[in-house]
Amino acid sequence: MRDMLEPAGLKKLDQGTIFNGGVSSICSGHPVMGIILSARCDISQRKVDAVAYSPVIKIETFVENVVFDKEREFYILDKMDAVNNLLLQHNPELETWVNTYGVEKVFENESSDINKKIKDKIESHFKDVGVVRELQYEGLTADNPVSRSVAKKIRSHVESLARGKVEGVFLIDHISDEISGESSPYIVNLREIRFVDMRFLEKVSEGLYSDEDTVYWGSDVYDKGEIFFYTVSRVKSPYIELLMQRFANQFVRVGVDDVDVRYITEKLGV
Repeated sequence: MRDMLEPAGLKKLDQGTIFNGGVSSICSGHPVMGIILSARCDISQRKVDAVAYSPVIKIETFVENVVFDKEREFYILDKMDAVNNLLLQHNPELETWVNTYGVEKVFENESSDINKKIKDKIESHFKDVGVVRELQYEGLTADNPVSRSVAKKIRSHVESLARGKVEGVFLIDHISDEISGESSPYIVNLREIRFVDMRFLEKVSEGLYSDEDTVYWGSDVYDKGEIFFYTVSRVKSPYIELLMQRFANQFVRVGVDDVDVRYITEKLGV
């Protein structure tokens, strides 16, 4: 396990500081951790009124709410694509109808004319689609081909994520939160950027308890409930630099003039 974190320090805020009390669309209505992305100088010299951060989410939550849904969707698309190919194998002239009405409607209308071998394959694909549409994350342990196939794809996705091959996310090997008792690998969701008021974060760095209906210091916070806001730890060098590089790859683009495509093609004579 990589040594990625150091103590945040009381009343200290910096790029890479992880705090409890962030917001995420993945965990709507529930507080999550957040990691500060704004530049060190902007924070220390108070150049900004609002600080940028990304949600930091337990890997189990991220896999269940993001990876599982995505892989289930890909599985359905693959099955529908297989049905499409079988319908066109049956009758190539159905392509326009498939594009207009979809494979399920076309199969319903054409099923009586399709030979048994192709029909059986199509019905098998539709059966698998029905199973995966009803599949819940907890059901991945079920001993059937569909759940095993989806579980295998999720495992492959998680392995790619752990190796840093998935764009827009960053793995923190382990965060131990002594106050909440949570201890787990976490995912920084760099696809989601949020902002929080600097004055609110300064109070968070000291430890802030709230039982207000809403927390008015934040630019986006929660509904009713008792919440304790505090700093957890800080991502240290060189991992914070790597994280910010991933962030830049996701959102930052250097503005340059467009290439003269005509000039290039003329030079190549194409």
